[in-house]
Amino acid sequence: MRQVMVNLATGDVQFEADEQVRLEHIWDGIEQMGYHVVKDEQESQRASWKSSLTIKWVVCLLLTLPLLLHMWLSWHWLHLPWVQALLATPVVVIGLSHFGRSAWHALRNGAANMDVLITIGVVAGYGYSLLAWLAPKLFGMSHPPVYFEASAAIISFVLLGNWLEQKAVKRTASAVEALLRLQVTQAHRLNPVSGEVEEVDSRVLRPEDEVFIREGEQVPADSQVIWGEAWVNESIFTGESVPVMRTAGSMLMGGTVVERGTVRARVKAVGQEAVLGKMIALVQQAQSRKPSVQRLADRISAVFVPVVVIIALLTIVLGVAVFHLSLSAALLRAMAVLVIACPCAMGLATPAAIMVGLGKASRMGILVKDPEVVEKVRKLHTLVFDKTGTLTLGQLTITGYCSFHIPEKQFQAIVASLERHSAHPVAKAIEREWGNLSGFAFARVEEKKGWGVEGIDEQGNIYRLGHARWFADLLEVPPGHPLYLVRMQTFAEQQAELLGWIDLHDQLRPEAKPVIQTLKQQGYHLVLLSGDRRQVCEAVARELGIEEVYAEQTPEGKQRILQQLMQRGTLAMVGDGINDAPALAQADISVAVAEASTIAMQSASIVLLGNSLQQLPLALQLARLTYQTIRENLLWALAYNLVAIPAAAVGALSPIIAAFSMGFSDLVLVINSLRLYARKIRLA
Repeated sequence: MRQVMVNLATGDVQFEADEQVRLEHIWDGIEQMGYHVVKDEQESQRASWKSSLTIKWVVCLLLTLPLLLHMWLSWHWLHLPWVQALLATPVVVIGLSHFGRSAWHALRNGAANMDVLITIGVVAGYGYSLLAWLAPKLFGMSHPPVYFEASAAIISFVLLGNWLEQKAVKRTASAVEALLRLQVTQAHRLNPVSGEVEEVDSRVLRPEDEVFIREGEQVPADSQVIWGEAWVNESIFTGESVPVMRTAGSMLMGGTVVERGTVRARVKAVGQEAVLGKMIALVQQAQSRKPSVQRLADRISAVFVPVVVIIALLTIVLGVAVFHLSLSAALLRAMAVLVIACPCAMGLATPAAIMVGLGKASRMGILVKDPEVVEKVRKLHTLVFDKTGTLTLGQLTITGYCSFHIPEKQFQAIVASLERHSAHPVAKAIEREWGNLSGFAFARVEEKKGWGVEGIDEQGNIYRLGHARWFADLLEVPPGHPLYLVRMQTFAEQQAELLGWIDLHDQLRPEAKPVIQTLKQQGYHLVLLSGDRRQVCEAVARELGIEEVYAEQTPEGKQRILQQLMQRGTLAMVGDGINDAPALAQADISVAVAEASTIAMQSASIVLLGNSLQQLPLALQLARLTYQTIRENLLWALAYNLVAIPAAAVGALSPIIAAFSMGFSDLVLVINSLRLYARKIRLA
């Protein structure tokens, strides 16, 4: 097994393994460590019923309350040791079945968890009380005190804390659960044999199935419209509630809602291959990954339990030998120390905040793929922007062209045939306007990132379509145009000739200027880094107020400049994710402004699914708030243990109060994390 990631808050485990590995062996190993593996939904329901915290807690509480009443009521029968033992024993059995199994397996595997401390405390208190009742002479007293109520109360209060924590933790995963629910809906499928429309579960749909989606219905799977038109609410991906028009040929993403209209569509992707499935997988993966601050907390927790056990033993020894306490009084203090210590607070501090923060981000159309971002953003100094498709709409239009040596239609056909092999916004513009022309036959076409597109025809002629700098060593071209077509007669590149040039225009994003002004006000240093012409880049920079500009850069040049800029401090690269992959991969933080269908891109740590720059300051603000919440959680966990353990050791806290405090401490962390949902995050 490799790349093992465990989400403490949800119980999810992700790992990589070779195909020949038998999963049954892995399940057995996990079971031997004291955990239960849930393999399917039905088993999950059975396991939930068998191990219901609610049932365990209610039973334990009903038996514990009479035990606690004896401290306030003088009823004689409540003070009888055999009555207290009769009430406490079922509680202890339930508690040991819940905590003891995990503690035993943890110790057998050379580890120590929270359940070890609870089990030791309960066994010590219950065992002492049994001896005091059954063998009082061992203590030199006829009726030594018994503390059956302490052991029972510890179990009842810890189970209550676990139950409250479980309920609260489920809320931290609510964003992903909401997405999971969107994957299952009813679909109206066209039966390919009978031609009738039948209602089926969306999980049985397969690619190439045809479905009808009516007004008000949820799109059951990623589909392409083949008939009709509709206004679709895509807010689950983009965060934007305004519906968008979808017509024949348009793609519909599973989970979105048709607000107006009816369409017939052909299914293209289902399950994990659909956009929603990929998004869920990426969010879950990001929530399971551990930032460096969590790895530090893990290392602290690893030595925490042995240290607490040592403190508990010292409490007994020093209490009896130095402070002349009775054995029972010293034992009570040691039990309080064991129970009140809370290493799970350290373990929950980061994942609880990460789950809420990343879940909220996904609701806003912001996909955070790397949780390290929440730590890096607080040190962020420089934001570097690509131009085309990032600061501009990327919807270029051809404003002029000129051809030499070949007919105009042939020039257009060659250009269109080359650009069919590129995903760049320039290629989309040419495909949109000239894509209907007869194709020009090429034996091979290759996109040269940062330069353009190169094709070789059947006669061996080389055609290059790209920036002027690509041809600087071949021939002189008239300046001032973004795109040139050059033909070379031989591979020696000695007979290059200019076949024509093309002028293109791209509009600024309407939100670019206010977003740039907001980021400047927040103190970020802004840089424009582009492969486009210097005149165009400088004009865009002047309009937006960006002072540092690097233009006409190749992918290698972009990487070199990024290295220089990263020496000033933490850097974020913002691009469209199409031709910026090398630069995005190099930056400390990489942000892709993209359509929802491109969420699987590997080079970006943050993807703005709404294809809007307005989400950028929101993403940065949410990352800062998430890190702030992590720090608050860790501070609480540290302060709680630094105060609570000494207080228990000196007798200021009873084991009963300690049990309640331990459960309460975890609950505080989860509630503090849930506050992120209520925080208002908006464009300043």
